[in-house]
Amino acid sequence: MDFVGVLGRVDAFLTGHGWRFALVGGVALAAYGNPRLTLDLDVVTDVEAQEALVAWMETEGYQTLYRSSGFSNHQHANRDQGRVDFIYVRDETASRLFAGVDVVPGPGGRPVPVPRKEHLIAMKVQAMKNDPTRTLQEMADVGYLLKLDGTDREEARGYFDRAGSRPSGSNCVVSSDQHLNLDRDLPVTAEDSAALRRLKAEVPSWLLLNARELHALIPPEGRRVRPVANDRWLPFSLD
Repeated sequence: MDFVGVLGRVDAFLTGHGWRFALVGGVALAAYGNPRLTLDLDVVTDVEAQEALVAWMETEGYQTLYRSSGFSNHQHANRDQGRVDFIYVRDETASRLFAGVDVVPGPGGRPVPVPRKEHLIAMKVQAMKNDPTRTLQEMADVGYLLKLDGTDREEARGYFDRAGSRPSGSNCVVSSDQHLNLDRDLPVTAEDSAALRRLKAEVPSWLLLNARELHALIPPEGRRVRPVANDRWLPFSLD
């Protein structure tokens, strides 16, 4: 996937209309200095952008795989254009999320906005709660984020506490006003988790491959197995 080119076009469209955005997912982790293989671009933006954004993506040749009030997922037949997923936030959630973004070097060295490290940790804690098979992968990312300068460990512990998995020995008490409520606002379904497990089972050594090798190994229909949002997912919120 041509991350630099796709990101540049998405950035121009969103900022040209006055809508805010930030990168999440694997690209955000890479921007924080933890590179890993990722074949898609994950973007969080204002809910008001959805109508125009989805229509624009389709004029760009993307197929809309799924759309709801909080999510849309798009796949292009051209590998260079790849897969782009959007999360839509609103009201106080949007205000808090975008007020706290950091601007760091991203794909191609271009500056990109990413959520606070603590917000990325919250998303990963929720992912582990929804699908315990992801614990090793997600905890590796959490561990990396916790080691970065400036990460608020007390806030991060609070996310584990709210998920019912407070680390042993922790006695932190953090106001719920400081935290994302992802149990309510960003659940992942059993179907989504099963699809990810199937893909990993089909390509057990995918972490050893570069992007070109992985594309050559997995046919287009195989890449579409990657889960998309569904109507049981709720809009992302920091409330």
